[in-house]
Amino acid sequence: MLGSAAKKVAWMARTTTTVVGLAIMLALVFGVATTALAGTGVGARFDLGKTNTVNAITRLVGSVAGPSLQIDNNSTGASATALDLQVEPGKAPMSVNSDGRVTNLNADKIDGQDSSAFMPAKTYRVDKPIVVDVVFSTAVLCDTGDRAISSAWAGKNATTEITTAAPSVSNPGAMIFLIDNTSELVDDLTLMAVCADLPPQR
Repeated sequence: MLGSAAKKVAWMARTTTTVVGLAIMLALVFGVATTALAGTGVGARFDLGKTNTVNAITRLVGSVAGPSLQIDNNSTGASATALDLQVEPGKAPMSVNSDGRVTNLNADKIDGQDSSAFMPAKTYRVDKPIVVDVVFSTAVLCDTGDRAISSAWAGKNATTEITTAAPSVSNPGAMIFLIDNTSELVDDLTLMAVCADLPPQR
C-alpha cells in the first residue's frame, strides 16, 4: 500500500515538473515573439530606436496650452535635424489646415524656383539729370546688387530721340539709354531707372 502511494506521488511530481516546464517554455517563446513583434501592427507599442511598422494613422490628440509634441535633437552634427519627413516622388511631405505664418520657417524653393528667380515687391527709382546736344549713351545705375527693371524719362523735347532704354547685358543693375539729339538745341532732360531692391535692402 505504501509502495502504491509512493508511485502516485512520484507520478504527480513528474507531471507537475512537466507542466511547469511547459509553462516556462511557452512564456519564453511568446515573450520573445512579443518582443520581436513590438512596434508592428495597429495597437502595438512604439519602440524608440527601432523601425516601427503600421498600416493605419497614429494620432496624438490633446488639449495643451502649447505644443503637443516637441522633438529636441541636441546633436551638433552637420546633418542633425529635429524631423525628417520622407515620401515617394511627387508626394507632399506634409499637409496643414492653417494659412497662419510660421515664424522662422523658410522655404528653399517656390514651385521649384529659387528665390533668385523672383523679383522683390519693393522697388525704388533713380533719377539722372543730363544735358543732351549730341548722340551719346549713358547709364542710370541702381544700388550694387540690385536689378534695373524698367525705365522712364521726363523733360524731353521733340527733337531728342531715345532709341534704347534697356538693362545692360553685362550689368543687370544698369539701365542703358542711347540718345540722339537731331537738332542744335540743347535738351535738359531727366532719365529714370526703376530698380528692384534685392538684399541687402535700402
